[in-house]
Amino acid sequence: MPIDLATLQDAWMKKLYLFLLILAFSQFPQTGFATHIVGGEINYRCLGNDQYEISLQIFRDCFTGQPWFDNPASIGIFNANDSLIFDLRVFPMGNDTLDPQLSNPCLVIPPQVCYHTTMYRDTVELPFIQGGYQVAYQRCCRNQSILNIVNPLMTGATYYSFISEQALLECNNSAFFNDWPPFFICADFPIDFEHFAIDIDGDSIVYQMCAPFTGASFNFPIPQPPNNPPYDSVTWVNPPYNTNNMLNGVPLDIDPVTGFLTGVPNTVGQFVVGICAQEYRNGQLISTTRRDFQFNVGICGLKVVSSFFAPEVQCGDQLSIFFDNQSEGSEAFFWDFGDNNTSNDPSPTHVYADTGNYIVTLIAGPGAACTDTFTQTINVQYQSLFVDFSLEYETCEEQIIIDYIDLSVDTLSEIVSWDWDFGNNTGSIDQFPSIEYDDPGSYLVTLEVTAANGCIGSASATVEFSIPQISLQDTLLLCPGEPPIELNPDGDPELLYEWVPHEGLDDPFSANPSASPSETTIYTVFGSIFNNFDTCSVEQSVTVFVPPAVSVSANPDTTICDPMLILNAVSQNGNGIYFWSDEPDFSNTINVSGAPDVEVVIDGTEDFFVRVFDEYGCSDEDTVVVTYSTVDIDTEGLIQVCVNDTMRLEVLNLDPNDQLAYSWSPADDIVEGENTATPLIMPTTSQELTVTAINQHGCSAMLTVFVDVSSLTPPVQAWVDRDSIFPGETVQLFSTEDNGYSYNWSPQMFVDNAAIANPVAKPDVTTTFVVEIEDEFGCTNKDSVTVFLKDFICGEPFIFVPNAFTPNGDGVNDILYVRANAVTDVYFVIYSRWGEKIFETNDKDIGWDGTFKGAELSPDVFGYYLTLRCLNEELYSRKGNITLLR
Repeated sequence: MPIDLATLQDAWMKKLYLFLLILAFSQFPQTGFATHIVGGEINYRCLGNDQYEISLQIFRDCFTGQPWFDNPASIGIFNANDSLIFDLRVFPMGNDTLDPQLSNPCLVIPPQVCYHTTMYRDTVELPFIQGGYQVAYQRCCRNQSILNIVNPLMTGATYYSFISEQALLECNNSAFFNDWPPFFICADFPIDFEHFAIDIDGDSIVYQMCAPFTGASFNFPIPQPPNNPPYDSVTWVNPPYNTNNMLNGVPLDIDPVTGFLTGVPNTVGQFVVGICAQEYRNGQLISTTRRDFQFNVGICGLKVVSSFFAPEVQCGDQLSIFFDNQSEGSEAFFWDFGDNNTSNDPSPTHVYADTGNYIVTLIAGPGAACTDTFTQTINVQYQSLFVDFSLEYETCEEQIIIDYIDLSVDTLSEIVSWDWDFGNNTGSIDQFPSIEYDDPGSYLVTLEVTAANGCIGSASATVEFSIPQISLQDTLLLCPGEPPIELNPDGDPELLYEWVPHEGLDDPFSANPSASPSETTIYTVFGSIFNNFDTCSVEQSVTVFVPPAVSVSANPDTTICDPMLILNAVSQNGNGIYFWSDEPDFSNTINVSGAPDVEVVIDGTEDFFVRVFDEYGCSDEDTVVVTYSTVDIDTEGLIQVCVNDTMRLEVLNLDPNDQLAYSWSPADDIVEGENTATPLIMPTTSQELTVTAINQHGCSAMLTVFVDVSSLTPPVQAWVDRDSIFPGETVQLFSTEDNGYSYNWSPQMFVDNAAIANPVAKPDVTTTFVVEIEDEFGCTNKDSVTVFLKDFICGEPFIFVPNAFTPNGDGVNDILYVRANAVTDVYFVIYSRWGEKIFETNDKDIGWDGTFKGAELSPDVFGYYLTLRCLNEELYSRKGNITLLR
């Protein structure tokens, strides 16, 4: 069936606009809550030893969602009595943007369809309890535009899973859905989706449609922890929606065995859908995996659309017709021109042999998987219509009136209609119209005529004219000293001008000259214009009034040490009213009642402005720059020093523009630099020192420093966890711990960190370790401890292999190790009684767990062989028997 492109696009765009408008209005206005939750589910996986991995997958709308995913999300763990056991906080594992897909390759999804998804995953310990556990996550809100549930804006979502007693006892895993359903589906197209789940325990799964749960409220959108169960199901909009009909149209149906989901939606909009996968073991329901999601049903466009444009009536000298191809989605085309001629050009020009009616067909994408066809009937005739017109001007005064004269002829037919466009939003259907123009300018005038045979012709011409108009003010004020004033800002550059007198004008022949007369002057202008039919002229005058000059002067610029200052000003030819301001635009006034003086408080460098007006509104201004100079210095208020030590004080000059001189008192304990910012002191007792700083403006500041002299020796003691070790062993050194101490252990070659209170040491000879400390005052102390190195025998009892072990999982003697210290180059191998090698290692810290090739061995006697090298380079070897007990 042929497709009308214009009709198809119009219907598609109207429905798409309605769909996107519904989506746009679904957002919360100016709130932090979101209509963004569009689906999710909770799963669990048993890891053994009462450990369970909890997984939460959430989907949100990219366009209507306001906040991001919860970070963290709160997953509540409840018992069978609906009481909260603990609140699991989980952070999102990134996010993905889902790509919408359609099963029909010839359809295209409208824009503005986008979902984000994220996964939360964590491990919890769930020991067996009566009744099992309930796992839940809640969130507000769903999209307001959802059609199948009541009050969707206030309806949140709860994602829930139940771990039964049987699931706990048998270490069960919940069923996991294999894939997420498509979030965009096409109206009036069937849904075919394999909505099946996988159960790694091999349990039987039964599928069914189920109502989603409501969740968090509008007032509490992110409950942390979630509200306690039980949870209510959503309320369906009736009619026609219910658990068995969630989309309208052909109801959704899911095969209980395969999970295959089918249906045909016929309503554009958004819909909430719920699916449950019930897990049965030995005929008993052991677990249920619930998920809900949002179907967006919209109008899908075609990937290939055939269309072209050609006027239905074609009138030409050579019967040559151009076909404008407006198809979309294809670069291959087939044309049938209706006269047994064809073409594969994208936009061909075809010459018909004779006049007549022809049916033209365009196939876009011929032979491809996606194709479309468009047809149109055209009438081809010879051109016999010739369009022309002329004009005559009636008048050139306040308005322009023009008479238009039709000169068109048709040699084969009769002209039956005229359509004029005068370029000023007016027109006429008269053959000889007259039109009045109010405004000058350039107008494109078009005449379109139609003949009785349907042929249409047109002609256009540009009509340009100007109406001489000058509008001047009676009087203009020019204050002395101000920039020149414009006499005619709205002047028409198309006119010819002359201004008299010429004196005081920058250009007496300009449309808008600038005037700067030294005294009051009357200027007269003569303006004229030539329209190809007449010359029009006008005359007007304007007075430029120049009053006597006004002046004002204020205090000279100054620098002060006292922040208080009185500013004063005097003026000539002023009205006696003064305006003082600290803003150059005088946006605020700081003096009272127009007085000439004002008291100000200076902070740093400030500009003050004074203005005086005369009776005509002319003004003069002056500026005063006042700098309040302060000395800005800083130093430590408390200095702590050890007795008999020297200390250099420092004063910071916080103003780099100041040049400061310093004086310290008392000067008794100052060793050097008494008149500098960095004197060196050696105090014998605690005392206060005072520094006075004076800048180049004579301003000063004073600070006091308290010098605290400490005569105490900081206490320290060193000890060791054991004072005798074998070569290759380590010991733990200890010393007095104090947050104010810095540490230094020696010799440093035998310790792992010489700068801490309790390093680990590994000496290779008997060593005395010394720790030196320094407290926050710079006072020091030290202590020492000796570690003795015992002689080592490269043999028993320093090296031995146990003759039995019990790998029964009780945590005692489960692994067989080589027991030795200070050894290298270890090789340890174990053989069965038949000589088969069942274990070997080169690391004494890797032992045998009683298995071979992953299987536990039965109690028996096994042989072993051991070789190694001691730190003194002596070789050691031994062989013997080992008894495995269970």
